[in-house]
Amino acid sequence: MHYIDDSGSMGGGTGRIENQRILVARMARIMGFVNPQAAAGVASLRFINADIGNADNLTEAQVNDYMNQTNPNGATPIGTNLKKKILDPLIHNVLSAGQNLPKPYLIMTITDGAPNEENKSLSPLGTDNDVIRSVIADAVNALKTHQPIPYSPDGSFGPWLRLLHRAFLLTCL
Repeated sequence: MHYIDDSGSMGGGTGRIENQRILVARMARIMGFVNPQAAAGVASLRFINADIGNADNLTEAQVNDYMNQTNPNGATPIGTNLKKKILDPLIHNVLSAGQNLPKPYLIMTITDGAPNEENKSLSPLGTDNDVIRSVIADAVNALKTHQPIPYSPDGSFGPWLRLLHRAFLLTCL
């Protein structure tokens, strides 16, 4: 899953959006090489601001089309929309329905800077910078408390999840 910054700071002749388009295109190409089902789609996209629906199982060409249509504008509510567009539908809602995740998710956030205009009620500290840490920690805790641990028929996911939780928290501090 590519979670793409399309905020105003990416535009304005900075070259950031163009560099981001190149990076995401290269990542989609690499995913196509390593994914044996590449013809069925290699990537999913969500933008911080633009609502493009569930852009899943996209081919490399479709990824490039979405990226080329990106018009940077708005703020950078990274954590707020991570929860709304990715964590709630793919993790929280699935677990709340008593189901296991259909697959593990790798969410790659591509941004040029710090969050702003976040929903501060999502964070116990009430700061823009803490919202992303809080929503990731909430998702990890939901995965940890779901029994059996999602997407782990042999139980080997538990130690990896604990390590990943620590890595996320350290990254977000």
